[in-house]
Parts: sequence; structure tokens; C-alpha cells
Amino acid sequence: MEKNRKWWSEKLKGGLIPAVPALFHKDGLIHRDAQRRYCDHMAQQDIRGVAVWVHTGRGLLLSSENREFVMSAWRQCMTGDRIIVAGVGAKVASPIASTAQLRDYFDEAKRMGREALNLGADAFLAFPPFGLLPVEKHEAEIVAYHEEIAQLGAPVFAFYFHEGGVGVPYSENVLRKLFAIEAVVGIKVATYNDVVRVQDIARLIEESYPDVLFVSGEDRMLPYTLMRGAVCALVGMGAICTNLQANLLKSYFAGHAREFLELAEKVDRLGEATFLDPLEGYVLRLLWALELQGIIPPEAAHDPYGPELPPQQRTRLETVLRAIGEL
Repeated sequence: MEKNRKWWSEKLKGGLIPAVPALFHKDGLIHRDAQRRYCDHMAQQDIRGVAVWVHTGRGLLLSSENREFVMSAWRQCMTGDRIIVAGVGAKVASPIASTAQLRDYFDEAKRMGREALNLGADAFLAFPPFGLLPVEKHEAEIVAYHEEIAQLGAPVFAFYFHEGGVGVPYSENVLRKLFAIEAVVGIKVATYNDVVRVQDIARLIEESYPDVLFVSGEDRMLPYTLMRGAVCALVGMGAICTNLQANLLKSYFAGHAREFLELAEKVDRLGEATFLDPLEGYVLRLLWALELQGIIPPEAAHDPYGPELPPQQRTRLETVLRAIGEL
């Protein structure tokens, strides 16, 4: 591959890639003006690029038309050497039970991947194939899913997503087979709260696959995952208070311990106010934060696919934003 694991490691080391939300009106239509405004705002932040169509951006739930608008808006703003990582996968309502269903699943994921490449994406984040559970019965199919996405010719980041977020708990055997795929340049680890699993994956990469990028997706454990070997961060929380988290990464990789610890306290407080039960409400909390900061208008702070949240959570978020100096 022209851009191999070494290239991606050098490109992303110490950098932040926010997983960005799509902005909706209350009726569920994309708020195009607010989306453009948000893209312009993020273009001014210290980021290596963005991740679109991923879970934060409700990528599997967007229509093809909406995906095209969102991707095009980000591609227009992510100029120079900034990259776009596109979520790629397929919707599934029930476990895959036949060869025909599996073929359809693979084909839908590949159609989404081709769409992303045609619109300017640089790499893929492969949604966990949550139609292939339990893992122990579908190891071969899980690996084949990644191999088929890799055939599209773009670098692939595997995605270890927590089970509560329709994730798939890949076994060590599956991880080893995924890391053996040349196009798989790294893995985003987002367990939410499973520190033991984070440690196990970090150790596996350190000892056996040092060229595979350990990408932190741990909004609630971001500082810790850097200390455990994460090369960069691809996190939904990066969609808000972006430079705070970019500075956290920069301070760690520069060896500025005092600054890192001071920023880690703020980042941890932000994570505690945005990633809590119900976890699927994190997208709305991110939108609330953007609204509170004046980055998007109130009419764009809606998540049609997430739960309703109690007003106390908004109050708590506002209090934390003020306490960490982000309002």
C-alpha cells in the first residue's frame, strides 16, 4: 500500500480526530446552514481531520442524500493535509442467519465505502458487524467483513466498540487476524468503561503488532489510554472543546507532565458530563455543548435518533463547561 501503517502512524501521532455529529432540525431534516457553520468552526481547530458518518454522526441512519451533503461540507473545509475518516458498515435489524443475508450485508457496507471514496474520504472506520454475534460462532465472517471493506483500496481502522453501543467484543484470535490484514492500519478502541479490555488490547499491540495504530476512542479514559500507548484519539468528545483535547495530546507527547495533568483533570470532568447514562444520549449532550458555546443555533441541537434527556443533565454540562473555562 502506498500509505502504509508507518505513514499513518507518523501522520496521526499526537493528533486529534473528532468524531463529528450531523446537525438536525427538530423535524429530523439536516440543518444545512448550521452544518456549514460548524464545519467552518472546526476548520479553525487544532485537528488532524474529522471522522464523519460514524456513530456520533449517525452514519448508518442517514439517507444517501444526507450523507452526500455532510461529507461534501466536511471535504470543503478539511483542506490541505487534513484527512476524513468515513464510517462504513451496514444496518441490520436481526442476527444474520443465512449466506444470502451475509452477502447482502457485505455488499451494503461496500456500497457505503465506495460512496465515501467518491466523495473524498481518505480512510474507513469499519462499523462493528453487529449482525455477527456471538463472536465465537462468526469469527471467520467477522474477518471476511473487514477483508471485503479492505478490497475497496482505502486504509481501514477496525473498531472495538463497547457492547452496550451495538458493538462486537472481538476475541484475541479475531484481533490477530484483523491485524494481519495489510489494509487494517489501526484499531479504534472504545469500550466506554472496560479498563481491563483496554489494557489487554494495548498489551497485544505492544507485544505483537507494534506497527498497528492504537487509536483511543475512550472519551471517559482519554488521558489514561495515552499512557497505555494510544498514538492518537478519534473521539466523539473531540467535537466539543476541541482544542482542550488537542492540547492534552500535544502536552503528553511533548513530555510536559504538569500541563498534561492539569488538562487531564479538565478533560475527565468533560467526559463525566457528556458520557453517562443513558449513553446514547451523548450525541445530544455534545449538541447542547455546541449550542451553549454559541457554535450552533438552538434549532440545530437535536438528535432524532437518541433518547430524551432530563434537563438536569444540561444544567450539569453547563456547570462543567464553566468550571473548565470553556464558556
